[in-house]
Amino acid sequence: MVLSKQNRFYKPCVCIDEKDIKTISFLKEKGSTISKIVKTTGISLPTVSKYFHNNKPTITGPRKKREIMTTEIIECILFLTERQPSIQLQEIQQKLIDTGICTIENCPSQNSISKSLRNDLLLTRKKIRVVPRESQTAQIETKLDDFINFISTSNANNLYFFDETSFLKTSGNRKYGYALYGHEPIEIQRYASSATLTVNLMHSRSGVAYFNFVEGPSDSLHLLNFFVEVFHQRIFGLPILKP
Repeated sequence: MVLSKQNRFYKPCVCIDEKDIKTISFLKEKGSTISKIVKTTGISLPTVSKYFHNNKPTITGPRKKREIMTTEIIECILFLTERQPSIQLQEIQQKLIDTGICTIENCPSQNSISKSLRNDLLLTRKKIRVVPRESQTAQIETKLDDFINFISTSNANNLYFFDETSFLKTSGNRKYGYALYGHEPIEIQRYASSATLTVNLMHSRSGVAYFNFVEGPSDSLHLLNFFVEVFHQRIFGLPILKP
């Protein structure tokens, strides 16, 4: 407790109670001046002046928290971010309205959604590792298993592999998404080709055996032409690849 200049004990950094606020308002209605209210109540001049000039004195205290982020909304946001980590805040708002989870009137703001992603779901926004959608079909996975089974029984010195790469990386439209702390966001997307120059490679266990360049993104026809070109190339008089 601290003794003020008006010989009134008070706690520092603690607001006056509701009774004192009503007393100030009552004396003001009776026509008392600020200095007279200070002498009568023993409250400091700045505090009396603050509540004297307010038409509606406010009572400080814990405010009732508006329940915007309900459990249903948070669960829906979690489902949307797990399904599509690159989803934007405005898209989350629209999905909540379209699915009937909330209406336009009670839809949480983008700021509220962002806080919920960090505090409630412990999600952070980071760079996405894109998995091509074409590689996730059942047919592709079956062929991949057959390929692995085949090369596991073959002589490694007789194996040649063909690959391609571009100077400009082919990536998805969105590069960042949400994931838990310490986890990588992964999303299956369609690739948007943006390559300007493509390198076709044939490499073996010992390294790169042959390569060529293709203007723009490569396709199946370029790869077939690359096979034909390899068959006709020779090093020290010996064919690079025999039929």
